[in-house]
Amino acid sequence: MQKNKLNKILTFIFIILVIAVSAINLFLRHLPTEIKIIEGREQKLELKVPITFQLFCKEPLLVNGYNAKDRLKINLNQPLIIESPNMGTYDLEFRLMGIIPVKKMKVQVLPEMHVIPGGHSLGVKLRPNGVIVVGFASIIDENGQKYQPAQEAGIQIGDTIVMVNNRKIYQAEELSSI
Repeated sequence: MQKNKLNKILTFIFIILVIAVSAINLFLRHLPTEIKIIEGREQKLELKVPITFQLFCKEPLLVNGYNAKDRLKINLNQPLIIESPNMGTYDLEFRLMGIIPVKKMKVQVLPEMHVIPGGHSLGVKLRPNGVIVVGFASIIDENGQKYQPAQEAGIQIGDTIVMVNNRKIYQAEELSSI
């Protein structure tokens, strides 16, 4: 009788643990397994999960303004703010009651990069047939006078030339040979 009662208690505890772990995993599925942040900037994660964890990290990383080296108690009902002044990769481990590992997250801290536009603008438009008019060039006759025969013929920028003198045109070089 005693053995039967013990089995029922152990089964009940096991079911409660399975339900608890399933509920925690359901809440934590929104927590990413990897995030990338810019060196010196904050990354804010809002989960609004009413669970408190111990956060473990072997390297110094600022979490909610505290150094998370070794262990830090965090409440996921509050925003999780991660910041690092140093580049590198940090492995975070969320543990329930400081013992049971529940979730791991990798934090990659990258350098800040800037894109500086410069040079000349360039637009490319590809079409399977023909040549696109992107500009006009002047022709100077023997008297030194400039003419723009394509523009005078009514051709406009953006037009596609597909045929000249009953000959199909595929590349700009073909136009210059006619």
